[in-house]
Amino acid sequence: DLAVSFQLTGETFFSTEAVVLPAPSHAPASVAFGAGLSAPLAGSPTQFSVQLRDRFGNNRLAGGELSSLTATITAGASLPPVWSGRPDLIPWSIRISNSGTAAGGVYVCDYTFVPYMDFSIAVKLRGEHILASPIAVRTAAVPSPQIIQAKFEDSLVRIRVDFDVDTNMGRMSSRATACRLLFPASFAAMLGNDATCTWKSSSTMVISVGYGATVTTTAAARLKPDPSWTEPWDGLLQ
Repeated sequence: DLAVSFQLTGETFFSTEAVVLPAPSHAPASVAFGAGLSAPLAGSPTQFSVQLRDRFGNNRLAGGELSSLTATITAGASLPPVWSGRPDLIPWSIRISNSGTAAGGVYVCDYTFVPYMDFSIAVKLRGEHILASPIAVRTAAVPSPQIIQAKFEDSLVRIRVDFDVDTNMGRMSSRATACRLLFPASFAAMLGNDATCTWKSSSTMVISVGYGATVTTTAAARLKPDPSWTEPWDGLLQ
């Protein structure tokens, strides 16, 4: 608010109050902020905010510019081979929307980035980058699932493996059974010829050993699952 008064010989003969509004939004002065720009957990939904400002650095108070804002993600390196082989998997998603608050010049960007790697987020207003855009971000690693038990079933030809948390089943489809999709070649060889690995649930796997198997439950229990087994997908793969 601005108060203006005019005086003549010490006496006020006119006064008024006026509201000074911000100038039009200016991309190079607008900023992004929030937890989603600082080491988000790989695969977990997160968000940050965008505050539009005028060229003098004043926060914009009115909304209505959502259609002029864009947010895009670019991976910092080539994605692991699994992504090129599975076009049905989505490595990231991003969406910008109104904040739903009284601050009309603030917008919210929700996104999920699944791979554990560097990436950048470009936020533009009418095609022009905002301050510090593109913004460099690195996801924080998700702890690997741990094997809590590996034991032969009564038949002695199947090993039940239980994990401490739900996994993404090593990205295997419900119809895949090849153990080499899950384990290092050295361990897969210990399972014998024509061994199969099937998931009973997202936290329980059954290994059916093949001819000439040399595996032991001790060897199975010592396996270290790949950290990528924690990368979440929308439901179990079909």
